[in-house]
Amino acid sequence: MIEPKRNRASRLNLGKGFSSSFEIPNLIEAQKSSFKDFYEGGFKRLFDEISPVKDTMERMWTLEFKSFRYGEPYGSIQEVLAKGLSYEIPVYATVQLLNNKTGEIKEQEIFVADLPMMTDDGAFIVNGVRRVVTHQIVRAEGVLFEEGDVLPYRTLYKVRLMPGRGPWYEIETNKYNVISMRILPKRPRVLITEFLRVLGYETDQEILKLFKDVDTHPEYKYIEATLARDFTKSKEDAIISIYNKLRPDESVTIESAEKYIKSNFFSKRKFDLGKIGRYQLNRKLGTEYDYNNPDEAVLYPEDIILIVKKLIKINNGVEPADDIDHLFNRRIRSVGEVLERQLLAGVRRLEKNIKDKMSLYGQDAKVTPSMLVGTKPIAASIQSFFGAN
Repeated sequence: MIEPKRNRASRLNLGKGFSSSFEIPNLIEAQKSSFKDFYEGGFKRLFDEISPVKDTMERMWTLEFKSFRYGEPYGSIQEVLAKGLSYEIPVYATVQLLNNKTGEIKEQEIFVADLPMMTDDGAFIVNGVRRVVTHQIVRAEGVLFEEGDVLPYRTLYKVRLMPGRGPWYEIETNKYNVISMRILPKRPRVLITEFLRVLGYETDQEILKLFKDVDTHPEYKYIEATLARDFTKSKEDAIISIYNKLRPDESVTIESAEKYIKSNFFSKRKFDLGKIGRYQLNRKLGTEYDYNNPDEAVLYPEDIILIVKKLIKINNGVEPADDIDHLFNRRIRSVGEVLERQLLAGVRRLEKNIKDKMSLYGQDAKVTPSMLVGTKPIAASIQSFFGAN
């Protein structure tokens, strides 16, 4: 019997004499670098958020966290593993207390907390157990233009403003073409034209002029529709209207109400975009603020105007909305940043405790920094973090 001929496919053998120049990257380097960043400046950044701390009336006491230092580990890695202890170091803060009446300054070094340290293999040892904090994939801070209400004849869009720290804000369009904004979740809506009046664009003509180059649809006039619902006619009217929606049943001066409204958006303390958030706004709005400068990583009045302009363009089909699942709208959060965010809540509680204690002492009392600074909230935040991860 004659065997049929078969075509033999040529093969390339890579198993012998083949060497790869590809080097496997150090997969824990990002975590180690993130923790190193926290170790070198995390506590300073955290306490700069509240320092100096003043009493409620801002007349009697001023307490300031000046510097921080670390002590030596309580034991070696082998010792703590054998004894079921934690591999950690003590953290100390130099604190100054100023008596505003007498000018007397008292300075003390205070124990803040024990900080678990990362080992060379990227782990933490807590109560004799190795723990690893994994990366988090989270929604990136900044601004997101996404789909809102879907009507039978068109789709409306909305904007989410997402800071690194602070509440989220939403700017949306309803079926009547009215643009409003609110603090999430479920706070009262404020007309965008009211907010623009607070920013200094008081008259209808000034507001219409801002958007005349984009609000050009022959049928849908967003700014005109919003102005038709806006019964305020001046900056003062808008301030009172917005403040009454945000904080009803509270009487306040015009100046204090304006300060409160603006601080909710443009204060770094209450609305901190962060480096990533400012970068995202620069890219999507065409601004050029320095996102590497913490003082510029905030929201500006110009941003609000540009966001509304872009929203109108998207509603009109001139520009596309964002793809919320695109990786550009996601980012990695590593251990140092996660830990810093966790500790910020403890620092805020510490600030409140210090102010409460300040109110208990008169200016003639013999008060030292250690009498005001109780660091249990910081220790509790650290324990909560490493207990959950």
